[in-house]
Amino acid sequence: MARNLVCSECGGTMQEGWIPMKRLRWSPPYDFLYLVEGKPEKDHGGLLSTDGKRKYDIIAYRCEQCGLMKFYVEPESPRKK
Repeated sequence: MARNLVCSECGGTMQEGWIPMKRLRWSPPYDFLYLVEGKPEKDHGGLLSTDGKRKYDIIAYRCEQCGLMKFYVEPESPRKK
């Protein structure tokens, strides 16, 4: 959902964008950042686990005038993965 946002710092126009996350060598080259609900928990191997938790795509906005960034999620549309 596109938002028509005004920067809270300078009143400039906020432009929607996205932040790619470089993956490991054997994975596809980029993925998107996402929010995982709840506190971080480790699995039996000591790695962070997202099993059984809802995940949400992050939408980024940047002010065209001053560069302020804000992040939002769409609460009604959890990520499928």
